[in-house]
Amino acid sequence: TKYNAAKDAFNSSTNYFTTEQATEIITLLSSESNRLELAKLAYDNIVDQQNFRQLYDLLNSQSSKDELDSYIQSHNNNQ
Repeated sequence: TKYNAAKDAFNSSTNYFTTEQATEIITLLSSESNRLELAKLAYDNIVDQQNFRQLYDLLNSQSSKDELDSYIQSHNNNQ
């Protein structure tokens, strides 16, 4: 239920978060895959995107960090 609540919050186009707030929400979950998914969802709603890389510290595996990096790069290229 924590995951679904966080997912709904990050999916909303009217909710905006600082990187610190997103970090606090994402750390409530222990699953690496859930953390990665929420970090991706949060990206558009982060008001201080220059600090977004701090969320990478919440991911344990390098592959998850690489996947998040690829997501951000492709997302920015599509805008």
